[in-house]
Amino acid sequence: MKYLLALMLFTATSYVAFGQTTPTTRVITGLKVIEPKPSQTDATHSPNSVQDLPVTYTFTGNGNWNIPANWENNLVPPQPTNLGSEIIINNIPGGQCLLNIPYAVTPGTSLTILTSKTLVVPASFTVN
Repeated sequence: MKYLLALMLFTATSYVAFGQTTPTTRVITGLKVIEPKPSQTDATHSPNSVQDLPVTYTFTGNGNWNIPANWENNLVPPQPTNLGSEIIINNIPGGQCLLNIPYAVTPGTSLTILTSKTLVVPASFTVN
């Protein structure tokens, strides 16, 4: 699958290629990962009910990914998310979002890290 990757910065002493495994964690800021959405005519991906509609999940706190209080309306992104959903990292000033659990961005979902916001991921983080 192809992904569009825009503006990626690692705040570390050296820059590494996205997806490269290193022995330490990396801090990522200003990143947007978008997977092309399936065709609207694809019956296997069309919403069947309100529960299948896209949802926007916004991290607005400081600390661990899996803490509901760190997410707008206490909505932690489930796995998988609904097709067309979006995950936005917009942590408090000076804070960070720490991806402290195994998580894979669902195909058809976008991950956005707003400018000057921070997502800390394990060194082995990859985008499939």
